[in-house]
Amino acid sequence: MPKHNFEMNRLPSIFAVMNKISATLLRKALHIQVALFLVAVIVFQCKQNPAGEKNTTNVAPIDSSFMYTTPLSEETKAALAKLEDSTRISGDLGDQIITFIRNGVYDFGEQFKFISLKWEGRNAKVVPTRRMEIDDLGKIMMLFPNMTIRIESYLNDSGDPKKDEAITQARVDFIKKELESFGVSGSRIDARGMGQKYPVADNKTDIGQMLNERIEISITRL
Repeated sequence: MPKHNFEMNRLPSIFAVMNKISATLLRKALHIQVALFLVAVIVFQCKQNPAGEKNTTNVAPIDSSFMYTTPLSEETKAALAKLEDSTRISGDLGDQIITFIRNGVYDFGEQFKFISLKWEGRNAKVVPTRRMEIDDLGKIMMLFPNMTIRIESYLNDSGDPKKDEAITQARVDFIKKELESFGVSGSRIDARGMGQKYPVADNKTDIGQMLNERIEISITRL
């Protein structure tokens, strides 16, 4: 084989080695720059606050008033004790509300979600074996007679907007009717069908559509 052809064949491997060496040197240079930057920051902080000198900067006190804990009354404790005997799934609607009441930090802007409630389709017909959260909500509201709630139902954008508004209203009306069957006054329930409004996720994905089809509860008085 001619000598010049042999040398030409070796060029790609030579270039590869050179590129590898260059990349290594570049990484080391970046590491050195980062280290120098950190040293500069430390030196600057030492100059700003020499050893032994107290920081006299005024710091605004943290406002913790929003974390005020309401002491539980004896009636509330007794009601919670009765609910301990009921069978609930951890994290479902009933568990969310009971935890909220027990903690005593009453942020009435907090929202609670139905987790296991399921409908037969894009309609207001509930799957009979998946309605337990409605029953739990009815029991809770009967034990807390001053509680008022707002129920809002939503759908994703895969259907007709007008029909979806009617479906979501029919769903909350069904839940309201079921709660009334427990003895809860309808005046304590504000039921709103929101249709496709206010999505919380991207409707272009399957997960987003699943998240946007939801029913939320807000406690407006306890």
